[in-house]
Amino acid sequence: MRFNSIEPISGESVYSILSRLHVLEARASPLVTLKSWTGIRGYKPLSGLPTHLDALANHLNVADGAMRLVLAHTHFPLYAHFLDERRKKLVIEAMLYSGAPKSRVGLLRNDFGANDRRRYCSSCERTDIERYGVALWHREHSIPGVSVCPEHGEALIEVSIQGRFGDRQLGLPGFNVLDQSHEDMEVREKLYYLARQMKVLMERRKPVLISVSAYRRLLKEAGFLTKNAHVRQRQLIKLVSNWLSPLKKVAEFERIISGLDIERNWVAEIVAGDQRFHHPLKHMVLWGALNLDAIQVLNTASAYGEQLELPLSGENPVVLSRDLIKEMLAAAGSYHQAAKIIGVDVSTLIVAAESHGVPVKRRPKKIMAEMRNQIAQQPRNVAASILAARYKISITTVNRIRRANQPKSNQIQLSGI
Repeated sequence: MRFNSIEPISGESVYSILSRLHVLEARASPLVTLKSWTGIRGYKPLSGLPTHLDALANHLNVADGAMRLVLAHTHFPLYAHFLDERRKKLVIEAMLYSGAPKSRVGLLRNDFGANDRRRYCSSCERTDIERYGVALWHREHSIPGVSVCPEHGEALIEVSIQGRFGDRQLGLPGFNVLDQSHEDMEVREKLYYLARQMKVLMERRKPVLISVSAYRRLLKEAGFLTKNAHVRQRQLIKLVSNWLSPLKKVAEFERIISGLDIERNWVAEIVAGDQRFHHPLKHMVLWGALNLDAIQVLNTASAYGEQLELPLSGENPVVLSRDLIKEMLAAAGSYHQAAKIIGVDVSTLIVAAESHGVPVKRRPKKIMAEMRNQIAQQPRNVAASILAARYKISITTVNRIRRANQPKSNQIQLSGI
């Protein structure tokens, strides 16, 4: 049986929506359900930044369209507070259609990992059943590093992703349970604090960019700026280290604790306005050490007039900086995929990379040595467009071959003009 639509419930994840569909349709294989509703048989549903949401929203007849799914049923609102306008646009496009949203955010290289968890709260489960008649997967429970319910303060129960279908398994809370608990009250309190901050950021429908300007104001109020406006980094890092100390036995926090030992650590980078993405949990650890909460930080950021909208059109052209090119290449693995993520054509990306001195290793297989020699030997008065049509390659490629085979004397002469 194919349901024409179900109404997404406030706070549930996209994984929860797909799991409810799977249970209602009583299909034997989740792969069939995923194919039916997303158009992708191998779709990975267990993601806080899922893709193909435009197709899913159309099939569900969701009011307000796919952006409702993005803002109310994914982790995007959490990360949006730490992304500039250009990167937010790239992430949204990848989520609506296809792409690599986690790579575009910067999650693939963060200390908490990019694999979402399948966790639920037993109190939330009972409340959901009473209210909706079904248990849900809450989006704030699946974030790596969050193991306590922000609503009830209870340790979340984790469900194994092992089995025949692995992370493509669809089902509601209660199967293959791996109990997870935190007996130490100080540990529980700190994890509860972090989970509550996550929830506040995620439920903020209009993101506010939390920038270095906001941090400098907060640090000044806390007495961590000198008269010359320099951050007292040694004292600040010690404060953060002390706050984190009770969490040293919690596996997901081991890496960020050990990361404090290096000279240019993540705390120093955050307060210095480093453009590299840092997981929101790191920011929240800093807030906890400074005895702040998300509301105070958001109010401070808003005071600078840094509230950002979420337009999907009319943006300024992407600035292909050296750092952006290197970051996208590292994440994508090839110029073709990196260009797709950024939203430019491959030739544009290669030209920008060459101008910044980024190594370019790209040679189409069909352009053999014989063809390059033939093009290089053509008279200079033969238009590149004619050669491109003759050899069925791009005009840019023709010009590149000509430049590479230009006599050194001519290059010297041109450089002196």
